[in-house]
Amino acid sequence: MLLSNLLKGIYSVERTIAVRIACNMKYQSAILNFLLSISLFCVSFYIAWNLNAAANFLYSTWYEVLNLDETISKYAPDNKFKNGFENTNQQQHIELFSGIVAGIQRDGEGLRDLSYLDEEKNAKRTLLTDAEVVHLKDVATLVSKFKYLVIFGPLIVCIVFILMRTRKIPVAKFKRHLIGGVGVILALAVLVMLIGPTKIFYVGHELIFPNNHQWFFYYEESLMSTMMKAPVLFGPIACQLLLLTVLLWLAALYFLQRFQAASRKV
Repeated sequence: MLLSNLLKGIYSVERTIAVRIACNMKYQSAILNFLLSISLFCVSFYIAWNLNAAANFLYSTWYEVLNLDETISKYAPDNKFKNGFENTNQQQHIELFSGIVAGIQRDGEGLRDLSYLDEEKNAKRTLLTDAEVVHLKDVATLVSKFKYLVIFGPLIVCIVFILMRTRKIPVAKFKRHLIGGVGVILALAVLVMLIGPTKIFYVGHELIFPNNHQWFFYYEESLMSTMMKAPVLFGPIACQLLLLTVLLWLAALYFLQRFQAASRKV
């Protein structure tokens, strides 16, 4: 009887320890896979941003889709600070947008030099006001911080992957990462629709940029806002940036899992 109770007690303790170890492994697996997924997503976003910047954020395509020429023709004649922009053509608009993107990518360099040629009066005029240059330099400062994603992202990925290898924790199934990632994106999309994209755009600018720096510009005082039909253009740009980020993120997860599977066979 005593031996039987002793054996039951030992079995109970062993089972409790086994359950705790299993729970602890699941907890560790969840945390490490989450860190791995987030790190890969950050690196994917950095790459997606630079690929989009290199492609001028497909401005020429959205120019046609969003009828930006109509917005320019309507509001440019009423601009308080700059004249003659309504007499410019589509090619100039594409080149000027490309100049703004290049300036942001280069910490604001060259923004003050952007100019357009009034085809009727054949006069060269600067595109941006001082307030616009200051705002774009603020954007450039924000974008320059993206480099930390590519510095620390791969480092965290390597550390987490090594921890997973040493503790024999597998990378979660591709399907699980996909469902989790898409679920978060859909939840955020619903939240954006409920709050309103425009409101989020404004609140985001208020939180990110300095209080004493202008970031909102009426079409009648900003050729920059006019040629971008702000904030309308930023919607499709955000979508294409997110789509490319997700595709790169999924590709990275896929190849990481293939690498883990191949390393087990060695």
